[in-house]
Amino acid sequence: MQGTALDKSQEFQLVGNDDVAELSTINATQEIKDSVTPEIIIALCGPIGSPLHETAEQISFSLKKYGYKTYDIRLSDLIRINSKYTSINIDESTNLKKFKSLITVGDKLREIYGSDILAKLAIAKISAERKKNFGEFDDIVNESSKRGSE
Repeated sequence: MQGTALDKSQEFQLVGNDDVAELSTINATQEIKDSVTPEIIIALCGPIGSPLHETAEQISFSLKKYGYKTYDIRLSDLIRINSKYTSINIDESTNLKKFKSLITVGDKLREIYGSDILAKLAIAKISAERKKNFGEFDDIVNESSKRGSE
């Protein structure tokens, strides 16, 4: 019987900023345990052609009114950057071929690394963004306690 992907740590390239686009071992369980912050994480999912991008823009606009900084993580970007681990090329010649090949590569990644691999990649990306924007979480906690004792 195959273990779940949470039992394994795999190396994947993170999509996005140059300083976080390097190979990283993903320990999603530990990332979740280390993520006690006042963040709001919203995941959107819908069929091809649904207005997800517009919905995300509206949510972002609303959250910015309350001082939140927002950024998007697109699973299609994570699939695209990790397609090299499947030996399947993304066909960008038409939208239909692009969508079909992204689905095929995503399915192959799940087959190889476990059904939760895209969630683990998204968690790793969130963690990388958090560290880029705020430093190590322990540093934030230590700075807060220093300010409270002054």
